[in-house]
Amino acid sequence: MLTVASLSTARLRYCLTGKLQLSAINIDPQIETMDWKEYEEITKYIYETLGNAAGTKIVGYGGTCKVKGKSGVSHQIDVLASHSDGVHNYRTAIECKYWDKKINKEIVMKIAEIVEDSGINKGVVVSKMGFTEDGISYAKSVVSGYKSKRIN
Repeated sequence: MLTVASLSTARLRYCLTGKLQLSAINIDPQIETMDWKEYEEITKYIYETLGNAAGTKIVGYGGTCKVKGKSGVSHQIDVLASHSDGVHNYRTAIECKYWDKKINKEIVMKIAEIVEDSGINKGVVVSKMGFTEDGISYAKSVVSGYKSKRIN
């Protein structure tokens, strides 16, 4: 079960890289009993709550959330969000990794390819433990205008 108390102990760090965003949501060790599914729910809740003011909507999440790519292949997306600027609609794919290790470039590359194949406007990778240097380097290399920001 997702609780607001869980969210108050989460710290969000992220690297904005234009089309690809790397995020780390660190959870207080006292609630380390959560699993990957609860981590997805927390991520969905954070993006949904923060996005409400900007008109961002959660289109789907979990194992049944799939998008079909130009290749004809279906891709499962952990959290799919959409928003509009009044003229265009934009979609963001959010991939959640509740792993006990940092996310490497292979995972970042995979998400970048899914975003490209499916025509989604932005990809976000959220990780419990952060990212390896090669994962961050790859994200920087595929997107111009790299910026990073840390929120505690």
